[in-house]
Amino acid sequence: MELQRMYKLAIFDLDGTLIDTLSSITTSVNILRGKEGLDAVEQDAVLPFIGKGSANMLQALCGASTGSLHETVAAYNKVYDDNLFTQLTVYPGIVQLLESLHAQGVKTAVVTNKYHRQALDVLEYCFKHFAFDAIQGVADEALKKPNPTQTLRLIEKLSVQPNEVVFIGDSEIDQRTAQASNIDFRFVTWGYGVAEQLKLKADEIVSSATELQKSILGRV
Repeated sequence: MELQRMYKLAIFDLDGTLIDTLSSITTSVNILRGKEGLDAVEQDAVLPFIGKGSANMLQALCGASTGSLHETVAAYNKVYDDNLFTQLTVYPGIVQLLESLHAQGVKTAVVTNKYHRQALDVLEYCFKHFAFDAIQGVADEALKKPNPTQTLRLIEKLSVQPNEVVFIGDSEIDQRTAQASNIDFRFVTWGYGVAEQLKLKADEIVSSATELQKSILGRV
């Protein structure tokens, strides 16, 4: 394998990449389902919707119609706010990875389909002693990933070129976001996606934070 260059900016997805949030999301969905007289669902039912935005999930799992979707999303967000920090788990090695990137001068950012305020709160809770250079959650549903607009704005804001950026995620949505932004991509195997379902090169797949660190810093 040839020696790779070191990236200047690493953009991370949140759910399934930095933090395991499945328990908190499942708990919130089931509270909302209970209020509608519906039985609880297992995490496996919630898993396919992680990272795609709450509207899609609520339509499928809580019976939200197009007409009532706004109200259902608002009700879910209230419940989720109350359970935002339930059983959150930072994936192994992530804190050390972020600290190492910072020490090497690599900027770090997060682009997520979680609502912006919730993303800020979760990241502050889980990474109290680490400051990302930029965080971008959803403020406009039309700009959710894989729409590249937010990612491209962030790249411009941090004064780097697309060929100096790598996007790290665990889903096809993250892969499509990277492609649409014309930046490199790394798929992490510890998240919610399945690498075999995506057309990935071998060097695009990483199985540990240590391996990801080497990939970002240009070391093999």
